[in-house]
Amino acid sequence: MKTLALISLLVAPFVVGCSGSSSSSDSNSLHSANVPTNQMKASFSVQSGDSNVKVFAAVFSKDAKGATRGITLDQGDSFVVTVAGSAPVTLTAGTDDDVHYSTTLPLATTAQDLTIALLRGSGQVSAPNSFVHLAAPFTMTSPTANTVKRGSSIPFNLEPVPASQASLKLEVFGPCLADTGNANLATPVIDGDGNGAIDTSKFNLKDFSSCALELYIDALSVGTLDSAFAGGLTGLDEDLESEQRRAIIRTLT
Repeated sequence: MKTLALISLLVAPFVVGCSGSSSSSDSNSLHSANVPTNQMKASFSVQSGDSNVKVFAAVFSKDAKGATRGITLDQGDSFVVTVAGSAPVTLTAGTDDDVHYSTTLPLATTAQDLTIALLRGSGQVSAPNSFVHLAAPFTMTSPTANTVKRGSSIPFNLEPVPASQASLKLEVFGPCLADTGNANLATPVIDGDGNGAIDTSKFNLKDFSSCALELYIDALSVGTLDSAFAGGLTGLDEDLESEQRRAIIRTLT
């Protein structure tokens, strides 16, 4: 997915979030009042960990010099997210240097369908129908001891097995990884009972005596952006993607 800074079980993408106010701290941002919807490129993300679901949204356009800038929403414009069967929730502006908007939803017990809408004031075209499916929550467990030898295989189980419409991805994080753990890692094959194994011999490691690793399995789903936008920020699947993610932590020796 986007360049996500993945800490603990869940974190925000490099950008995404909304509200009807101009509270962003990015002095280089554009203002939505000056940008028609068909000149906006969108970047939306839905991320679920053990305790909640986070929704992020942002829109971008080019400034007079051709540089891509985040867009601060002016009065009358807002992002809202709707989970099928629930009332809409308004996203609020982030407080960091990126222009983004976000909200936190309760963790569901089943899969969810979410619609993220950019609602605009009088005279502007809204983009109400960006849609993404979020896979059902699952648990990730392993029978191995907390400490494992480098080069060994770490078996794990996912319960329940993520539905077939979600693609699975392995991500690994830890101070002993030479390439953040995400380069060229093959996602383990999961059998019909949710069993798989992570081969630590494939990790590109620095010299170490002991290293705590966070081992994540992400169930990813790609969504569809509203056609009123100029498209996605990158033109890739990550412009509207959801991830249901779980982890185990093991110390490599």
